Amino acid sequence: MPALSVEALRVSYGDHEVIRGATLAVESGEIVGLIGPNGAGKTTLLRAVAGLIPATGAIAYDGRPLATLSPRERAALRAYVPQQAEQVFPYRVKDVVAMGLAYKSRWYGTPAASEAVNAALVEVGFAAAADTRVDCLSGGERQQVMLARGLVPGGALLLLDEPTSALDLKHRAAAMAALRRRARSGGAVLLSLHDLNLAAVVCHRLLILDAGRVVASGRPEEVIRPEILAPVYGVAVVCGRHPAAAAPTVEIDPATWA
Repeated sequence: MPALSVEALRVSYGDHEVIRGATLAVESGEIVGLIGPNGAGKTTLLRAVAGLIPATGAIAYDGRPLATLSPRERAALRAYVPQQAEQVFPYRVKDVVAMGLAYKSRWYGTPAASEAVNAALVEVGFAAAADTRVDCLSGGERQQVMLARGLVPGGALLLLDEPTSALDLKHRAAAMAALRRRARSGGAVLLSLHDLNLAAVVCHRLLILDAGRVVASGRPEEVIRPEILAPVYGVAVVCGRHPAAAAPTVEIDPATWA
C-alpha cells in the first residue's frame, strides 16, 4: 500500500482550475520529485495533498483517507515544508524546530524534546545556531530551519516545496542526504524541485506537472529526455550523463541564444 496515494485531484481558485485530475503515488522508501515549469501547479498540488487547501478527488496516507483524519492525526502522519516561511517572528531556531512537535501537546506550547530538535538541526547542518533568532537569519538559513522542523516529527510522509532553492552547495548536500536517510528508514518523500539535475540524482522517480496535469512520470532516465522536456518547458535542451552518478543531466541547448 502506498504511503501516499492521490486519485483524480482537482483544485480550483474561483473559476480557474489549477490542478486538473492529477493522479500519483509515493511508496515507502521512495523519493519522488515533482518538476515542471513556473505556474504548473506544483505548490498548489503539494498544499492540497497536505490538506491545507480545498480539493476534490481522493487523497490517502498509508490507505487512510485524508478527509477522515483529524488535524492532529494528519500532523502525526505527514510534515509539510513550504518554500519559505510566510511570516518571521523573533523566535529562537530551536523553538521554531520544536513547533514541528506541537501536535503531540494537548495544551498550548510544544513538548520538551531537545534531543530530537538537536538531531534534526544536525541533519540539516544548523545545530551550531540553535539559539539564534530566526528573524536574524538569511533566506537560506531559514530554509534549513524549516526543513529541520519538517524532519523532527519523524512522520512517514514528507511533503516539501523547493526545499533547496536558497541553499548553497554544502547545505543542499546536507538536505538531500537527510531526505535519503529518511527514505532508507522507510519514509516517503514528495518534493518539488526546479533543479532538474539535482532531481535526477536524488529522486527515485520524477513526475512532470504542466498546466495542472501530470504529463509524464517514471525513473529519471525515462523522464529527463529532450523530447519530453522541450515541449513542457518551451525551450530546446541537451541531455547527457552525470560524471559521478548513474543519472541523466539536462542543460539548455546553447543554440537557443546563438
